[in-house]
Amino acid sequence: MPLIQRLTRVCLLGLLATGLLSACSVGDDDPESTQTPIIITATPTPPAADEAEPTSTPATTATLAALATPAATTEPTSTAEPSPTPRPTQPSQPTATTPPRTAPTPTATLPSTDGGSSGGLEIPSDLLAILPAVEDAPAGMIVVDEGAADIALVASDFEDEAARQQQLQDWGFQAAVFRELELPEDQIVDQASQPIGLITRVVLLGSPEAAQAEMHSFVDEIVLADPEVSATEVAIDPIGDAHRAVTATVDDGEGGSFNVAYLGVAAGPLSMQFIAGSGAQYDPLPDTIAAAQTTLGYLGYVAVPALGEVLLETDFSNWPVSELESGQLYMGEDGFYHVLVDQGGGSFVSAYSTDHEPYTDVAVSVALHMQSGDPTSQGCVMTRVDQLEQLYDYALCVDGNGNVEALYEQFDADGNYTFEPLLPEGITVAPPGPEGTPWTTLTIISRGEEFWFLIDGQLLGTATHTGPPGGSVGVLVNHYAESPTAPAEFAFTNLVVHALE
Repeated sequence: MPLIQRLTRVCLLGLLATGLLSACSVGDDDPESTQTPIIITATPTPPAADEAEPTSTPATTATLAALATPAATTEPTSTAEPSPTPRPTQPSQPTATTPPRTAPTPTATLPSTDGGSSGGLEIPSDLLAILPAVEDAPAGMIVVDEGAADIALVASDFEDEAARQQQLQDWGFQAAVFRELELPEDQIVDQASQPIGLITRVVLLGSPEAAQAEMHSFVDEIVLADPEVSATEVAIDPIGDAHRAVTATVDDGEGGSFNVAYLGVAAGPLSMQFIAGSGAQYDPLPDTIAAAQTTLGYLGYVAVPALGEVLLETDFSNWPVSELESGQLYMGEDGFYHVLVDQGGGSFVSAYSTDHEPYTDVAVSVALHMQSGDPTSQGCVMTRVDQLEQLYDYALCVDGNGNVEALYEQFDADGNYTFEPLLPEGITVAPPGPEGTPWTTLTIISRGEEFWFLIDGQLLGTATHTGPPGGSVGVLVNHYAESPTAPAEFAFTNLVVHALE
């Protein structure tokens, strides 16, 4: 039986006119900156400082539908002389490795301004496991049908089924499943005030962008396109990477009416649809929202805060350039900002913004290339940097092997260094490539004591940490090789700071 017919039966117990089929179907100039960057450079002296016990509570999850950030437009307006700060040798490094993932697009990326997901969702081989079961549905409902849906069935709602199948193939269609639940007749006491049915379907596609395209096209071409159905798109709180919610009230042909709610949600590479039908005195929309939240919970979905206005955006063209004791800062002929550290053993060079109120709840992102250095050399983005004495910062770093670290770093009054890891060891990504390859984009989002760490739009983990509530932003390069054969050098571009909504 075609899916659209099954939905009609389950949503409205066969009482609706064909005009409701679509509604009941399953398918979503900046102000000038006044930042003054500061350079920090140092070569450590042994021995390494003791490590502090971590107090973070990391939670690994991971994929996000990433959007390219706009080209840099604002710049710092002045420079400052470098000031030395001691730094010890390298913190412990992750050692686990995994095959590199597909290289990201060659643009700096940030989460969607609507918020985003953890990406690397916990997608099981049996997709039915993530759909709401009886215990997740409104009380009394039972499963009446479930199973896999092939590409022909998923495309059957469209007038040109062959064209839709081709579109699904272009989007990387992999699999789809559905589950239908309904309230048995012996459970219907007052039909007008009870839920009747709940349909869920999930389609696994080749990318987050494809999932969002599938979800949106179904809403636009099927749910809202039927001229015989008066469907209304409604606003709800953000859910998933993207969502569309639609409600309709339909005559049953016998003097009564039924309510129908449709919710399309995209999360990572999944396009999800939730449809609920009910009597005229019952609102089925909350049932679709609860079903979507259940599915996202089974997936281990972690929401990422939505982004607000741009507070700072720079290509570093007016940041300081200088010859330093342990390295160099310069604008290359390639037009990018280069941070070079020519001494090893934990030497580092950093630069960060000043002359502004401390950034608190923000997303800070920067794109980098690795130019040279030992594979343990790190390029980092920093947030909540101490603007006065450079005694603390939060940093997200990636080395030449693709190993990832997120740290809270601090110096005490005597200059002793400690750090607290904010992500588990063993997280790896594709190693940052040299110039001419796609950029690697590092992003830290901080809100109160909550932190999200992303690389190329992919959420690698979250943490909770009690520390300084604000500070500046910047970039950092660490060189850990004891006897380096080449300088550790990274090129940076497109440092962007967003407020959070």
